[in-house]
Amino acid sequence: MTHKKHAILEVVLKYLAHDEKNDALTISNIAKDTGIGKSTVYEYFKSKDDMITDALSMLMKKNLETIMDVEGFDTMDFESAFKSHLTKLFELAENKEMVHDYSHHPDIALLPKDKKEKLLYEMHEITKSFQKRLDAILTKGIEEDVLASPITAIRRQTIESMIFGSVVATVNPFATMDYQAMIGDLYEALLALHR
Repeated sequence: MTHKKHAILEVVLKYLAHDEKNDALTISNIAKDTGIGKSTVYEYFKSKDDMITDALSMLMKKNLETIMDVEGFDTMDFESAFKSHLTKLFELAENKEMVHDYSHHPDIALLPKDKKEKLLYEMHEITKSFQKRLDAILTKGIEEDVLASPITAIRRQTIESMIFGSVVATVNPFATMDYQAMIGDLYEALLALHR
């Protein structure tokens, strides 16, 4: 991706993060905020819908890379892998870099059906990657005899729900969360439920 295209997509994400009426996501505003001419913006994107779709795709890929980029994951023990995984998730949530932080913008609701389907497909594929990583972490716990085997589909959903619910709780702007303490509690809860 070129520097200019990346700059455009970063600005689009800033607009998607809020929906101020006087701060509309338009090609003109994007061009002005990036210091790039409108005609140059159109060289990279045919429409505003393409910019929105590509910006959200870029965000999802960046999040996936962040979650999966854990140095030494293969040699980590279960506890380290679990806590490292959750730390990355909480950092993304704390920095407001999750897709749901952008999904309330009215222009997303106006995307054509094919663009929405493309984004949903990408979300589904990324979710499968997250689930695969979680499976690898849980397998470590089973292999270390820290978790009971097998982990049924219902138990797996319980684990995912605990994690997802905790991440959602951290995005509350009025809550002050110590996510490291929460990660410790989640680890202990997981052990208590699945030994």
